[in-house]
Amino acid sequence: MARPIPEKIHKARMGWWRAYVVWITIHWMLTATAIITASLAAAFIDQAKIFGVIAAASSALIGTANPYKRATGFECAHRKLNNGCIAFECNESFSIQDLIKAHDEGEVIIEASES
Repeated sequence: MARPIPEKIHKARMGWWRAYVVWITIHWMLTATAIITASLAAAFIDQAKIFGVIAAASSALIGTANPYKRATGFECAHRKLNNGCIAFECNESFSIQDLIKAHDEGEVIIEASES
């Protein structure tokens, strides 16, 4: 039978997955907004200023907030911790210290993605 994952580790793993979903959704929504409004600016010349500003703002947010990089950081951290959780559940020789190490390594990945 699988060993139970400590609650704090489980919450971190789920939180990192949710953060990945949020950041990747922001990335794709901004990308879609930039593409659609740029196309609308070209199609509707009389409204080009409005659509152009929205397209530019969306593109600027993609560049400055870098949601894809942040999403990737959370995804990689989640994968690291998830692998540690699987090892902890299935391998009696994988200690709680090893699981905490996987968590700490995930935190380092997240921190690197935020800079």
